[in-house]
Amino acid sequence: MNQWLDDRKGYKPEHPHLLIGPLSEDQYEYLKSVTFYVNPDQLGVLILGAQYNSAPSDPLPVIAPFGSGCMQLVPLFEDLSVPQAIIGATDIAMRRYLDPELIAFTVTKPMFEQLCGLDDKSFLHKRFWRNLRKVRGITEL
Repeated sequence: MNQWLDDRKGYKPEHPHLLIGPLSEDQYEYLKSVTFYVNPDQLGVLILGAQYNSAPSDPLPVIAPFGSGCMQLVPLFEDLSVPQAIIGATDIAMRRYLDPELIAFTVTKPMFEQLCGLDDKSFLHKRFWRNLRKVRGITEL
């Protein structure tokens, strides 16, 4: 464990306070990451969305490194300016506090913007997602 801790870089904040809470438009310029708590179907969509505009030579768009709780929010990203996502909430010590069907998907600000930019030409409007929603009884996107 000491080797693991020694190898991890810490997050050095730019500002004296760290805000964890709902996304607020007036705070958007300070945004570092966004976390979605999702079910497996939603996780699949977000992983596909993260991969959607990624080239083979780009850094991995989705990673799943070990980290406990709040480590998943920022410190495990090598570079916050890269569109990247972390699959989190896998620490068994904290899983008991979550619904068994939920997992975390934390994205950097560039990845959040990339996901928000998916339009009606993307996979979101193709038959696979439409069919899955139909099977699940979900009529809205």
